Order: sequence, then structure tokens, then C-alpha cells
Amino acid sequence: MKRSLLKIATHATALLVGALLAPTLAGVMAIIIHPSTGSTAATGAAPLTGPSSTADAALSTPRTSRSEAFRQAWRELSLRPATRDARLDNQRKLLKLWAGFDLDGALRAAAEEGGSLWFEGNNVAQLFEVFADDFSQHPEEAWRILARNDFGLDQCQLQCRWLEQLHDRPGIIISHLGEMNSFQQAEAMSVIRNSSANPAEIRTALMKSGIGESQLADFLLSSRSLTPGDSMDWAAQPAGPERTAARADWVAHLATLDPAAYAAAWETVPAADRAEVARLTVKMLHDSP
Repeated sequence: MKRSLLKIATHATALLVGALLAPTLAGVMAIIIHPSTGSTAATGAAPLTGPSSTADAALSTPRTSRSEAFRQAWRELSLRPATRDARLDNQRKLLKLWAGFDLDGALRAAAEEGGSLWFEGNNVAQLFEVFADDFSQHPEEAWRILARNDFGLDQCQLQCRWLEQLHDRPGIIISHLGEMNSFQQAEAMSVIRNSSANPAEIRTALMKSGIGESQLADFLLSSRSLTPGDSMDWAAQPAGPERTAARADWVAHLATLDPAAYAAAWETVPAADRAEVARLTVKMLHDSP
């Protein structure tokens, strides 16, 4: 997690003192850069200068000490007298810095704060906005945290924000479809469907995703990556994603036929496939604009 340490070390003074404008908090934040300042920093007496603001000092700081220091600073913010808007602004700045060291801890702090923000009239979304860059730049790390599904009422909002940040990279989303529940999958497919990615690339990614047969057909339909055709070659193919996709392509064609033509085509469907063909046909008709 070295991605932000140099930036934090070289700009800590300006960010924490200039932007937060909070002497007591600045003292607590000195622990983040150099925890050995100890209780003096916690009282606000330790300046953010000298060895504590060097990159080497930041890089050598134990991760657990930094994480605890951020938690201490978070608690300090909740105790300091401030207007609601000023407090929220400071929290956003602290969370942004915190996420560079410990995204999990920062997300948990923001989610735990959510309840009080709702009652105070502030939308917790204003805190979650600060994680946009982290979700975009480190999507796998963010997903590993979010996939634990332990953010309570804020779980959905956080995962939706993760999806939104990856709207132009649907391959990453598709690679995690099998780990999502049905609601999350529906949200994911909505993002994928509206992405600017090539439908052929989406189709390929879906076929390689390892999801089940019915899900694959549904996702191909939802992502509008089917290529309707009247070939029945799929019936002779071995079971697998290629057959599933080809059958879905055929059903997409089938759904455009008039009743008489549909009835004639239905007679050619292998008995083992009829239930899935019927299900998918109904879904296509139901989902069509």
C-alpha cells in the first residue's frame, strides 16, 4: 500500500494544518506520519515538521500504528465543537487521507457514521463520495472489502458506487458476478448494459466468467450482447458456454417469429432444452421495450 505514502509524507503539513485548520486534530494526525511522537502529539503539541514529515519515516511506520492513529483522529473529530457542515467537511478530508493507508478502516468508519448523519440531516453519500478514486484505481482491493457484505444498511450504496466507478471496465465487474447476490447482479448488469464497451467483448467476458447456464443466458440478454440467428447448430454442440450462448442467440431470433412460425420452430427444439428455451423466450418478450 505504498501508493499514497510519498504524497502523504510530503503534503501532510499543508493538508492537515492548512485544510483541516484544526490544531488539536493536527497534533493527533502527527501520529499518522510518525507514531513515536506519542502522547505529546495527541495533545496537539507536536508539530508536523522535521523527521515526522519525511517519506522514510512514513514508510517505516507500522501499519497498525497508522490505522490506530486514524481511528484516534476520527474520534477526535467527533468530540471537537464544530458546525455540522464543518464537521462533515473535515471528515471527508480525513477519510480521503485514511483510505490511502487503510481503505477497509476508512470505509468502516464512514459506514458507522452513517446513522448519525441521517439523523442530523446529512446524507451519508457525502462521505462515500470520497472513495470514488480508490474504487476506480484499486477495484480488486475494494471488492475484496465490499464482498464481505458487512456494511449493514450501507452495503448496497457502497457496492453501487463501486459499480459506477467501473462502468467503462465491465470486464472487472463480470469477473465478480458469481460472487454477487441477485440484487447486486441486477445492478451490475444495468451498469454493464449502459457501458460504452464493445458488446462482443462483453459477450466474451460473460462466457469466460464461469457463471451458470441460465445466468449466462440471462446476462447475455440483459447486456444486449446476443447476435440473433436462425441456425440450429447449437443443438449438436456439447454442453458449455458456447452452446448456451448460441442457443440464446437462436431464441432471440425465435422471439421475433409469428405464432405459426414459432410453433414450427418449437418442434425442432430438443426435449432437454425445451424448458430453458421457453423460459428464455418469455424473459425476452417480457424484457423487450
